[in-house]
Formats: sequence, structure tokens, C-alpha cells
Amino acid sequence: MRNRFLVGALSGLLVGAIIFGGSSAIAAVKSLVGSKVTGVYTINKADGTKVADGAVINGAAYVPVRDVSEAVGIPLRVEGKTITIGTIKESEVIGANDAMSPEVMELANAISRYERDILSWKGLIETENATLTSLNESRAAAEKGAAEAPFLVEGIDANIEKTKARIAEYQAKIDAANAEIAELQAKIDANK
Repeated sequence: MRNRFLVGALSGLLVGAIIFGGSSAIAAVKSLVGSKVTGVYTINKADGTKVADGAVINGAAYVPVRDVSEAVGIPLRVEGKTITIGTIKESEVIGANDAMSPEVMELANAISRYERDILSWKGLIETENATLTSLNESRAAAEKGAAEAPFLVEGIDANIEKTKARIAEYQAKIDAANAEIAELQAKIDANK
């Protein structure tokens, strides 16, 4: 667990170094090697959904970059010793030596926005599935005492149905977004 925090912390600091390009940030990364984690904290979304655990090293807070980027819907890619955050680059849509028209760039950015939304909806589905598991466990326990409180099982059943409906709604959004991505990609391919 401690190694995971250190890797997350180092990754977070490395992203800062990449973004700001300062040599002092790289020196800070080197100074963290072998440092102790002196505290742990929880990272939550505004709705209270847990994203990950963070670490305090040498008095500074560090977070696992991938977990946070997925939670906020920002694409992240690790290639070798480089972490890239953000939307699609021109070279990822068409060949690096080809010119990209403004129309194609807009299509590529639209794809990136859909992909970000899909990540968000998948996260919501995971949360709803956890809720569903909890509700099913509560229902099983309530069934044992159903003679004493039959309304409890009915209430849990209603919540189970609402949760399933939200999961279906998010999945429908994902399916629609994937269809849009396919159409946009076809337009990009037609402009190559």
C-alpha cells in the first residue's frame, strides 16, 4: 500500500514537472525517493464518491494521477517515462506528418469530449452497482424479518428498481456516445 502511495505521489509530482517544465520539480522528484509517507487522506468527488487515497510526503499532499484523471474525465496516457494529460493530439487522429483541418480538429475534440463523458458515466455505473450490491444485501437481511417490517422489503425493492433504472440510463448514454464517436470517426476518416 505504501509503495502505491509513493508511486502515485511520484506520478503526481512528475505530472507537475511535465506541466510546468521546471528543473526544480524534477529535483523534488529525486528528493522523494526513499521518503516516508507521513499521512493518508481520502479523495472524494463533490457528490461524496470516493476516488482514491492520497498521501502526505515531506509535508506535501500527493494523489494518484490516474485515479483522479479518470474521476474528473480527463484522458491520461503513460508511455515510458512520460505522462500525458488532456485531449486528443493531432498526431493521434491522423499521421503526424499530415495537416489537420480545423473541421477535423473539431471532430477529434468532440470525440475526446464523448470519451470523457463515457468515463464519467462508467464511474457512475460502478457507484450504482456498489449501491445495488448493498441494497441486495439489505434486502436479504430484511426478508428474514419481513414479518416484523414488511414495508422495509418493499422500500428496498423500490430503491433497487430506481438504481437499476439509473444504471440503464447511464448505459444508454454510453451507447449513444459510442455511436456518436463512430460517426465522428467516420467523418475524420473521410477527410484523410
